[in-house]
Amino acid sequence: MSKALSSFILLLLFPMSLLAQQSKYTQAYIDTFRMGQITPNKLKEFKKALENNDRLKGWSKYYCHKAYYFFSTENNRDSALYFANKAVTFNREHSEMGPYQINELIKPYFILGWYSRLSGNHKEALQYNIKGLKYAIQGSELYKKKSTYEPYFRRDIADSYYKIGYLNFAKKYYTSVLDDDWFMAREGWRVYHNLGMINFFNNKLDSSLYHFKNGLLLVEDKFKSDEFYEEYKSWMYGNIGTVYREMGNNDSTLHYYNLVKTIRTFKSYHRIPNRYKISEAFRQTYALYSDIPLDPNGVLLELQKINDSIDQMDIPLDDRAYLYLMTTIHDMKLEAYQTKGDYKKAFDVALQKNLLEKQIHRKVLTENLGELEAKFQLENKEAEISKLALSNTNKELRLSQQRITTYGIVGFVMVLGGITFLLIRQKNMKTRYYQTHLEQRLLRSQLHPHFIFNSLNSIYNQFLKTPEKAKPYLLGFSSLLRIVLENSLQELASFKKEIEAIQYYMNLESKFSKEFSYSIEYKDFTDLDAVLIPPMLLQPLIENAIKHGFDYGKKNELKLFFEMKFGEQLIRCTINDNGRGISNRDGAQNKTPRKASLSVSNDIIRKRLQIYSKTLKTKSKVSIEENEGGKGTTVELWIPFKSNLA
Repeated sequence: MSKALSSFILLLLFPMSLLAQQSKYTQAYIDTFRMGQITPNKLKEFKKALENNDRLKGWSKYYCHKAYYFFSTENNRDSALYFANKAVTFNREHSEMGPYQINELIKPYFILGWYSRLSGNHKEALQYNIKGLKYAIQGSELYKKKSTYEPYFRRDIADSYYKIGYLNFAKKYYTSVLDDDWFMAREGWRVYHNLGMINFFNNKLDSSLYHFKNGLLLVEDKFKSDEFYEEYKSWMYGNIGTVYREMGNNDSTLHYYNLVKTIRTFKSYHRIPNRYKISEAFRQTYALYSDIPLDPNGVLLELQKINDSIDQMDIPLDDRAYLYLMTTIHDMKLEAYQTKGDYKKAFDVALQKNLLEKQIHRKVLTENLGELEAKFQLENKEAEISKLALSNTNKELRLSQQRITTYGIVGFVMVLGGITFLLIRQKNMKTRYYQTHLEQRLLRSQLHPHFIFNSLNSIYNQFLKTPEKAKPYLLGFSSLLRIVLENSLQELASFKKEIEAIQYYMNLESKFSKEFSYSIEYKDFTDLDAVLIPPMLLQPLIENAIKHGFDYGKKNELKLFFEMKFGEQLIRCTINDNGRGISNRDGAQNKTPRKASLSVSNDIIRKRLQIYSKTLKTKSKVSIEENEGGKGTTVELWIPFKSNLA
């Protein structure tokens, strides 16, 4: 064959080979191209296909895979974020991804959420992860198979809510993955750990213990080969011990804290150093607990070292883990000083701990208010979406039903107006409810600091007068403070616990402040623990009687009477004292300290009772009267309650 003929044949074949190559790269080829394990060669082949035909739609898909390659293989944060943003932006601008390609958007949203979460921008992370979850759910429905990304998105959403402090939202998403055995075998230890912490912060100790113990079982069953196996165990041991300490079970507390001592020092995290540091600080703190009775001085020295190391950490002072750790350290310092008999130092630590408790209380209140507001906004958005969907449906109906009669149109408009009216009415009712709910929390918080200040003042006076009697007073106040803090965080508290708090308070005051006797009587009660009432209603009135009604050196008496009015859903409470009346002892009607204090307490309590009367749909009232001849005061409250009695 001549050279000229060969060249001619090649010229004929070249366009045919080019045409064959172009025909290979069709839209169907792009749509069904599966990366599997992403490699540079596969990415190059996919890019080549797109470059060969500018009519093909698939660049968003390419950027999705490119982003995931840098995220999972190269661990290149900047490149992963660049291509993840490019994938999302390109698809938004060109709308080029069909139903099967759209599933690929899971990857960039996961990457964007991951890095936002690591950088501490949890609100931004929530936006990315919620969008990613939407695409993961769509993919699960499309392929009739659950996406492996779906539980990870749920976990990351829960983690962000947990960090922000929206604990109920976090609990919802953590709980949603408990039945996913595949995911729990890989990440379940953290789900159980955080559910345990959420229940602990909400004072649900039994539930907290349940999740921590399940987490420990899972760690020992599934994570023995994990490089952080010992650390996971230490977390669970320490948390279980802490729950038992809150429950007052000293033997179990010592058992689990001693197990913490058997764990070696943690390995440091290469991505999140503060997570390692605070975990190690918890481990060291728990390990000191059993040494307090044997060597309180040594324990105090080690606790100060831990305290100093925490001060060097780059952790926000309102971080939940930081506050929880500092409270634990102060608890142990308090116990160590009491063991030494150094009650002056113990008192100083108690004051510091009280400031921490106030900070935690404010943080919890702020977070709860934020969560209520977020929930309210979410429900409003859902209502607006429903309203919009209804409006769109009506437009389509009007277009497709041109021949409808006039009466039908009028009837339809009336129905639509009725639905709109109901939606607006429902929205207004929700607004009033949340305003009432927030106001109730704020009113309740007004009483709490005043009560703590007066109690601490009594302790201080006791130290000055009779230091040897300070220890039982301090221990009694610690028990009282715990009950009061628990009750003040609840919307409704157990009647039994409220009575326990009042008894603690009266017992302490009768022994270490003004001498008085007291009695409590009940009528028509069957189970005090089954009755729930608004917390902190009675305490300020009893405090007023003791502080402003009783005199030193007199035979002071305080009588409490409770009568259950089950049919009216009310408890009639009478507080009677034989001290000075509301007016001055000389008969003047100027505002005495007692009268002024009663006026403030009465105003706050009336507001609280009005709110609860609306919430519980019953009538309540409060009256304050001076006894005949100015011999004491009688306060009568009609308190609304909830009950699970038959």
